[in-house]
Amino acid sequence: MTPSPGSRAAVCALILVLCAGCGDDFEADEYPSPGENAQIGDILLRDFRLDPPPDDPYEPYPVGSDVFLYGWIVNEGDADVRLLEASSPNAADVELVSGAGEVVPFPLPIPAESTVRMEAGELALLVKGSEQVLESGSPIDLRLVFEDAGETTVGVQVAIPAG
Repeated sequence: MTPSPGSRAAVCALILVLCAGCGDDFEADEYPSPGENAQIGDILLRDFRLDPPPDDPYEPYPVGSDVFLYGWIVNEGDADVRLLEASSPNAADVELVSGAGEVVPFPLPIPAESTVRMEAGELALLVKGSEQVLESGSPIDLRLVFEDAGETTVGVQVAIPAG
């Protein structure tokens, strides 16, 4: 059965209506998130959280654990920015890693008016050698240094499992 021209037009109109809310109206500071949010100049940090343990999200990470940290870095400015380093007084090191787990050297470019998403299986920060037991809601301090924008420290927690 071939759709009539009228039904095609109706489907196209519906798609346009549904997509009308998409696009440049995204307000990163209004993004609801279970993780931590912060701002430094034109840089917004959204939904920063430590990944819960993969085998049992209700069990704590022991001291010395390596834990993935996810979130979004939003550059609302009109100039490119670079994340120069990440560190934590609560861990031996913080590395930038690819989805394959390979270390990606800093700096991390964050183009103007764009978002860098750090999510499972993609680019992420890896907090190595935690110096404390980490369980749901346990915070660590994460220090991020951006070129030109400066530095900020945000308290990041182990995400509380959904459900």
